[in-house]
Amino acid sequence: MKRKISTLFSRKSGRGRDLGQCVAALVIALTLTVTGAAGYAASIFEPQALLVEPAAVYQEEEDTAVPSQKAPAAPSEGETETVEAETAAPEQAEEAETAAEPAEQPEPVQPEAAQPAQPETGVVTEAAAPEETAESAAPEAQAEPQQPAAEENSLPSADEPALYTVSESEAVWQEMTDALAAEDPLAARYEATTITPDANGQITLTPEQFSLMLENQSIDWDQENCLTWFFNWLFNWLFPQKETPSYSGWRTEGGKTYYYDPTTHERLTGLQTIDDKIYYFDANGVRQDNVTFGIDVSRYQQNVNWKKVKAAGASFVIIRIGYRGYGSGALVLDSMFESHFAGAKAAGLKVGVYIFSQAINEEEAREEAFACAYVLNGRSLDYPVYFDSEYSTSSHTGRADNLSKAQRTACAVAFCEELKKYGYEPGVYASTSWFQNHLNLSELKGYRIWNAHYGVSAPSMACDMWQGSCTGTLSGVSSSGVDLNISYMG
Repeated sequence: MKRKISTLFSRKSGRGRDLGQCVAALVIALTLTVTGAAGYAASIFEPQALLVEPAAVYQEEEDTAVPSQKAPAAPSEGETETVEAETAAPEQAEEAETAAEPAEQPEPVQPEAAQPAQPETGVVTEAAAPEETAESAAPEAQAEPQQPAAEENSLPSADEPALYTVSESEAVWQEMTDALAAEDPLAARYEATTITPDANGQITLTPEQFSLMLENQSIDWDQENCLTWFFNWLFNWLFPQKETPSYSGWRTEGGKTYYYDPTTHERLTGLQTIDDKIYYFDANGVRQDNVTFGIDVSRYQQNVNWKKVKAAGASFVIIRIGYRGYGSGALVLDSMFESHFAGAKAAGLKVGVYIFSQAINEEEAREEAFACAYVLNGRSLDYPVYFDSEYSTSSHTGRADNLSKAQRTACAVAFCEELKKYGYEPGVYASTSWFQNHLNLSELKGYRIWNAHYGVSAPSMACDMWQGSCTGTLSGVSSSGVDLNISYMG
């Protein structure tokens, strides 16, 4: 009588399943030992399957005239009036040239009723230092101390050349023209896209589009994200999960609150806007309530209803004060700055500002710091003044786009140190990959860090503020694709 021998491949013993699991474990082990798994995954699994939520493009209105520079903040706070774009500056310069005794000119006294403008003092001191012993100085040099009081600050006309030396004049800002608006580094984010969303509101990226978005920092696909995605995919392919019930909308489980996407039926994570409210969900999809939310805006967000923004859960806003043109290098005041500042303050929101830098050396970076202080003119802020460092164009042809890491870091440090002279707290804004590859983060530890990183449930680096989404939707903001932030500073 023959005895039946049970083998590894015997169906009855169930060892066929064991063999499959052994093979799967072997595959995972081999994959973990292969160097450059992320690059291998990218070459095999092309990003045609990468789905992202598109942001509707805001079409900027043609009327971008600089608003009146009268002080926008509530008078009760004692804020002084700021830059006023009129033709008074040339007339005052002419009067200064024909003033009487040179010895009497270097002693201008600001009206006691006006709040002293800190930037004015800094400029006069720097300009007068080389000539303080020359009593027979030229009329142009002697006219320098004749700086107007804070309420008489003025912008140069559109025809005047940009000024790149702080000590030359206080009038460093240019009025926005069509030509200067075309040099706005932020415009790249709002350029029309040819990618068409599908029926579910998602878009599929080709490898070329994916690479372009990486370069433009529209997405931040670092190595950690790539590895996580690859191993999750591999695990789910080898060990498919049992089907689970499909949920949509809000759901409370075990005393924790989640929100299931109505389309994918997956739990939402990270910064989200739902039903005109801002929410934050951790990596497990659990809603977190003790969070300080905010948004950031520029001239691309117009007709903002700040009361609705506050009702949506925002407690602060970071407003762009201006930018340096990526071609000419002219400093351009954001045409919506004063309006945004006044509206946010009136609604009870805390305020900080940022400038999109295109400084190519430390001198220009210090000028940008001075320019911010000049416009703020002593007005108090609740959050820092940020130095925005990133590419200005998708083709990387901006004047500062190809600086070395050391040069760009030196500019950031020069900006921050100069800004502190005027009593404002400095900070630096950049994406995670930009901080890692284009800035020496170790040299910026003494300043506030504002980190932009999308598609993750938490910032992947230490920071004081996290910009976790650029696709928020709020009825209080006319344009789609609102930047959502969390502050860890309170």
